[in-house]
Amino acid sequence: MDTRTLIDKLTGGGDPTTFTFKTVETVVTNLRYSLIAFAAFEAIIGLLLVAMNYFTAYGDEAKAQKAKNRILWIVVGTIVVILSEVLLYEVFNYFVPAYENQVPQIEDSINPFTTP
Repeated sequence: MDTRTLIDKLTGGGDPTTFTFKTVETVVTNLRYSLIAFAAFEAIIGLLLVAMNYFTAYGDEAKAQKAKNRILWIVVGTIVVILSEVLLYEVFNYFVPAYENQVPQIEDSINPFTTP
């Protein structure tokens, strides 16, 4: 994938010379979703690998304890990712209404797409 295609996917396409709040919003949203998907994938693969280590401990308490600790930290990391998404969502919603109030709305009387 070349750089131009990556930029188009992150910004949702469009003219790269125009830099608006919606462009920033799209980039931040796409990055958030990409990072969450990567973290979820990493957590699932990590849990599978650690579970194999745990099941193959065969009574070795040190190896079993090490696997339990890894499972604990994978779960903690997943919770941190979820809480960070909640925090980003709340911060983003705190700032976005100030922008949305500045956007002019089309009145129904002059809207060409409504039928009388």
